[in-house]
Amino acid sequence: MKRYSILVALLMAVGVYSCQEPVDVPPTTETIGITSLTAYFVDEPLSKDPLAKFSLEVTSLDEPLVIPIPWFYPEDSNTRIEDVGDLTRMRVVAAMDYNCFLNPGLAMLDLTKDNHFEYTDGRGEVHNIIIRGEVTKLSGKDILAFAVNCGGKPLISIVDKTKKEIAISYFDGDDITACEVSYTLSPHATGSFDGKATIDLSKEKTFTITAHDGSTEVYQLVVKNETPVKVNYGYAPGSETELWRLEITGIGIPCIAANNQSLAAVGGHVVVCPGNGDAPILLNKANGKKEGTMNLGNAVPGFVKNDDAGNLLICSHGAGLFQIWRTDDPTKAPELFISYDNQMGYPLGGRMSVQGDIDGDALVVVLFEGTDVGGCVNTIACWEIKDGVVGEPQIVTLTGFVGPSWSQGTWKVPGTSFPAITAIGTSVSDGFLMSLYEENNVYYFDDTQTGSIVLTTRTDWENVTNDCAMDIKTFNKARYGMLFSVGHWPAWGQYTYIYIYDMSDMKIVSGSIIDSTSLVMQIEIPTFYVQGGGTGGGVNAVGDAILVPSSDGYYMHLYYIDNNNLVLGAYQVDCIDKSASEK
Repeated sequence: MKRYSILVALLMAVGVYSCQEPVDVPPTTETIGITSLTAYFVDEPLSKDPLAKFSLEVTSLDEPLVIPIPWFYPEDSNTRIEDVGDLTRMRVVAAMDYNCFLNPGLAMLDLTKDNHFEYTDGRGEVHNIIIRGEVTKLSGKDILAFAVNCGGKPLISIVDKTKKEIAISYFDGDDITACEVSYTLSPHATGSFDGKATIDLSKEKTFTITAHDGSTEVYQLVVKNETPVKVNYGYAPGSETELWRLEITGIGIPCIAANNQSLAAVGGHVVVCPGNGDAPILLNKANGKKEGTMNLGNAVPGFVKNDDAGNLLICSHGAGLFQIWRTDDPTKAPELFISYDNQMGYPLGGRMSVQGDIDGDALVVVLFEGTDVGGCVNTIACWEIKDGVVGEPQIVTLTGFVGPSWSQGTWKVPGTSFPAITAIGTSVSDGFLMSLYEENNVYYFDDTQTGSIVLTTRTDWENVTNDCAMDIKTFNKARYGMLFSVGHWPAWGQYTYIYIYDMSDMKIVSGSIIDSTSLVMQIEIPTFYVQGGGTGGGVNAVGDAILVPSSDGYYMHLYYIDNNNLVLGAYQVDCIDKSASEK
């Protein structure tokens, strides 16, 4: 009886429940539920490249979902994507809302053909969808840089991407009827001035960009006889522009341990000295295109630097007789400038700093190098130049810091621990800035040549980065100091870093390299080194970087090169008050 009563009670409870209204469960989403698709390569080398991914934003399911894949990879190369990656073996990942499903599940796909799926959205609706890839021509048609030179004189040009205007300013007496124009555009885009030696700015009214896919963008040329207004101090925030970025092997510089690269900017050229005995390479400053090699004459290509007046200095590197040559045109053979009988017993010329105008007042600084870990001589050779006359060499010993030998360091790789050093002014008494591996603190040396730490190392990568270049330049009343840091192990994500500080008053420069209140700009440069690998990929952590204000005072350029990360590039800032130019 008890068993029967329990059964009746259960049946009654079920009956009561079945008489209630069904519960309306709301859908988990009111949208289509799938927001994006991203495709990754399965096979090396591109599977190790964090940038080798291609995405589609999904807005409708009415048409096939086609993931766009660029025609070239990298986009600024001439390498077809099919030549470096297998599109038939792609891992595709979908970003979907909760309770949305694909059947079958996403896995490795052949994106050269249609892949059919049944997709159930959060409302329970079923959609038959197709996913595929399509190699598309590039649509970019931006102006990355635009420069005008009339009669050997650069004009001020401002690109307004919103208004689609290029404002060009000239002064009384300027001949604008035969001007040379150079520009950097989106990868594989062309400009309407391509192939023209000169243009007549009094007649030209437009500049047309044609993208790789044939689409166009037209900019109006606004040519004015006026002087642009500058911001009150330093560079204009928001004017930071990357001009170009190259892989060093593409211009003929192999990534080898023998490299000790250095840079100079003279006239329309960036001079890239490999430091391995090869002739320096000449690049177009505006777009990075290779334009030949330097005419060395009798010069020995150890290291290069430019002064503040457009002169190029190139020095030998080694023990014994040390020489520096000079020229104002890298296509013409340089002449001997300084000759020094080095009897210190240490090599000279692995690093050089130049401040000022060598035809006026300037300071040339070159490092002596220890030959082993115990041979840290901490000594530099300095030549003060007054009114164009070179003084006697001053041998200066810097004190107040720690660190291994400047030539070999802990890892005993030649060049690894060359310090980053720059003179601050045109006299030894103006002091120096320096950082060296593996301490990687920035030191300020005053007129006593005794160092004190002004910027402390970044603790996350304290002993795996190499601060290998420094420079300091005045631009629109601000004195900017630059620190260039490269990674020893590029395959483990140790990229190129550039830090720029306002060093107008050294008394207030403090803090760490990455969070000092004096830090005004920090740039992380993507690597061209294929990521991954057990050895880290380090060959020789050397490189160089320079700050170059333009002769008209409106622009400052940054050029850099990193051996291990295979990268060479340029940035630009200006001090033009855009709001004033719009009034």
